[in-house]
Amino acid sequence: MTTFRYPEATAQGGRLEYHGPIPVLTVGGTPEQVGRQVGELALRPAARLLDYPLDYLRSQVRVPLLPNLLWALLRRKCCRLYANVSSAFRAEVEGVAAACPDRGRLVPANTLFDMSHVGFRALFGCSSLVVPPHRSAAGGALVGRNLDFFALGYLHAFSLVTVYRRAAGRLGFVSLGFPGVVGCFSGMNEAGLCLARHEVLAPRVRRAFDPSGVPFAAALRGVMETCQTVAEATAHLTRVRHATVNIVVLADPDSAHIVELTPDGVFNREIRDEPSGCSNHFLHPALAAPAQANQYHTVDRLVALRDFVSRAGRTLAMADVWSSLGLVHQGEMTIQSMVFDPLRRSIHVGFGPGPATARPPTCLELPRLLA
Repeated sequence: MTTFRYPEATAQGGRLEYHGPIPVLTVGGTPEQVGRQVGELALRPAARLLDYPLDYLRSQVRVPLLPNLLWALLRRKCCRLYANVSSAFRAEVEGVAAACPDRGRLVPANTLFDMSHVGFRALFGCSSLVVPPHRSAAGGALVGRNLDFFALGYLHAFSLVTVYRRAAGRLGFVSLGFPGVVGCFSGMNEAGLCLARHEVLAPRVRRAFDPSGVPFAAALRGVMETCQTVAEATAHLTRVRHATVNIVVLADPDSAHIVELTPDGVFNREIRDEPSGCSNHFLHPALAAPAQANQYHTVDRLVALRDFVSRAGRTLAMADVWSSLGLVHQGEMTIQSMVFDPLRRSIHVGFGPGPATARPPTCLELPRLLA
């Protein structure tokens, strides 16, 4: 198991430092400048990350040379999908590549996660517990989230919090993920809007992939940069042409929604009366299948969260939500855990090795990070 640790440093106007055990990279400026800061301070030391897709294929496909062939085919699809991202997104990726020159692997790494339904086995498990404001001891909505991923003995060590300072046309926000992945899986912005993305397993929809759509991580990055409320975020996602199916948990201090996305429509579920769990299958009446597959224990995890809510008191605090994440972790796959508190603009974070819920979380306060 790797003992990698990001070096603390400053470069190109960016800074990488530790808040307790959590590495935090602060970047700012134009997309090109941000990309160079990410590349210089984070991806260059963590260059092994670029081996992950092929390492994963080799772990799943034991036939000699076949993983290399599959990766070559997937890279072509990834590069075609990359053509659908915005010019600003592309400029940031190119900035990362300039500081850590391996564009041939960096570009597909930013669209690979949309390939689950075109030949690449799903990498995500993920669980969330969403607490509406009137059931929260914090006074506003709370969202707990486990990111479950195949670690292969090293991925957990490269988890990173990236702080994007406010810039022209962009709200300040925090993204929890990995360096070089320019989009967003989990994050919160300066307005207190937070999001968490979930893979969808075995969706029964007309289309699970649209090659002319926007990669999900780029779409969610747009939410963090431009939206201040759940209502604005759902409107933004409704306007986007989506490349694949997704579930997105959204919360601001006053409301919480779970949005289920397909290339053919956006379906919104408001979490109003009771806390709600979320795992890896659609629950909206327009999309839910009669019998859900239990791949990665997605049904079991949802049942465990429902049972937790039924036993819980009238209000749930941050510590309660963190405890719920511990009930549904997937062992070494749970490499990132977090609880978002939109009202206080804070994130309680735990990083792997999995389960990340086994360690006390570190509180990151956005007003201080973005100052």
